[in-house]
Amino acid sequence: MFKRIELGEEIDFLEPVISKEQIDLHYNRHHLAYETVLNKVLSKYELPESIKTLEDLVRNYLSLPKELHVAVRQFGGGLINLNFYFKILKKDVKLTDGPLKEAILYNFKTVEGFCDEIARYALSIFGSGWTWLVIDRNENMRIYNTFNQDNPWFLGMTPIIGICVWEHAYTLDYLDNREEYVRNVLKNIDWEMVQKLYTNALK
Repeated sequence: MFKRIELGEEIDFLEPVISKEQIDLHYNRHHLAYETVLNKVLSKYELPESIKTLEDLVRNYLSLPKELHVAVRQFGGGLINLNFYFKILKKDVKLTDGPLKEAILYNFKTVEGFCDEIARYALSIFGSGWTWLVIDRNENMRIYNTFNQDNPWFLGMTPIIGICVWEHAYTLDYLDNREEYVRNVLKNIDWEMVQKLYTNALK
């Protein structure tokens, strides 16, 4: 059974950037629905022994029976995307000097330039989707958008930051101001976690 990440804190852990009401809607309604439906669909099938984790499932979904493809993209994608999103959010963690910051500066010149580019990508999504900072197959750092619950794992890339821009992620707090939401999320990234993800992506 594939499960949601445990938040490990009260659902007000990102107040006032994201309210507990917004987290409650996102985590206890939408995220839970992805978990419930995915496991219900998969319960009718025996997965290959090679698929042990949720990441294994989404990276290799095309090897599954064809009738599972849509469900894994939609509900498996939603589950892993939100697991990732909640994993990288934390207040009061600074981006310190090191390989990750060096890579950001190399690719985007300044941290502010990086944030501007993330915001630009997020605003370019028509409808619902995600904006990611990924390490691609050639170990290059790049920003990448996906629609609905598609994600970099489907494409053989490794995300190190993922920002949900589905409306239910922010409209209780920000109404239609997606840019303010994205910029505030970027101020509450767990950079220690992202550094670990970056290091692992290059192994």
